[in-house]
Amino acid sequence: MRFFQPVAPPRPLREADITVTDVSSVTGFPEIMDGRVKTLHPKIHGGLLARRDNEAHQAAMKAESIEGIDLLVVNLYPFEATLATTKDRTSLIENIDIGGPAMLRAAAKTMSLSLLPATQPIMPPSPVKFRQQEAPA
Repeated sequence: MRFFQPVAPPRPLREADITVTDVSSVTGFPEIMDGRVKTLHPKIHGGLLARRDNEAHQAAMKAESIEGIDLLVVNLYPFEATLATTKDRTSLIENIDIGGPAMLRAAAKTMSLSLLPATQPIMPPSPVKFRQQEAPA
C-alpha cells in the first residue's frame, strides 16, 4: 500500500513509520497558485474514478500511467473554525476547500466498487487496516 498527500505527513503516519509519497511526484506537476492547485489532476481523479471492472477504464489508466486509488483519507480545510476566529474575507475565501470535496465526490462515485473514502481530522487506523486486509495479494 502506498500513501500520498499534498503536504507533509501528519504525525500519526510519521509515528507509524508509514512512507508517504508527495502528490507532485504522482502527478508530475508542482503545487501552484499558493496551494490552490495540488490534487486537481487527471492522475489523481482518474485513480479515484476508474472502475476496476471496466476494461476501457483499465486501458485508459494504463495508457496514461494512472494508478488506482483504493483508500482516500481527506482532512478538509477547517472552514467553520476559521469563520469562528475571523470575518476577514480573504482568509475565509482561502479556507474554502476545493480539492478535498472534489476527491470525496469522485471517491463516492466509485465507493461501492473498489474505493473506501474517509474523512477525519486525524487519520484513523481502521480504514488502513481494512484496506490492508482486503488488498489482493
